[in-house]
Amino acid sequence: VGEGGERAALERLVADLGLADRVTLAGWQADVRGYFEAMDTFALSSLREGLPNVLLEAMALEVPVVATRVNGVPRLVQDGENGLLVEAGDPAPLAAALDRLLGDAALQDRFRAAGRE
Repeated sequence: VGEGGERAALERLVADLGLADRVTLAGWQADVRGYFEAMDTFALSSLREGLPNVLLEAMALEVPVVATRVNGVPRLVQDGENGLLVEAGDPAPLAAALDRLLGDAALQDRFRAAGRE
């Protein structure tokens, strides 16, 4: 959900991997609540970011978050308290954090409540 300079590359990647029947690039949406409600977790993989509204929205809607430790993000996410933080630029720690979070229902519940708070 959303737009960005990598959209064309992502569309090619989805097609090349044969995932067009499983991956939807929804583009910009005026109302994103339904997307957040459908999420098990939210990942922000930014290399640079100010204070991302999308992260605020996810936390306000009680979606547990994993985000990269860039610029203003650590002001919102305290690692291990209301979400997980990883270093930017390396997908392996991001994948590991997502795996950890998705495999731990109690941690998800804790992050939902703490993120909303």
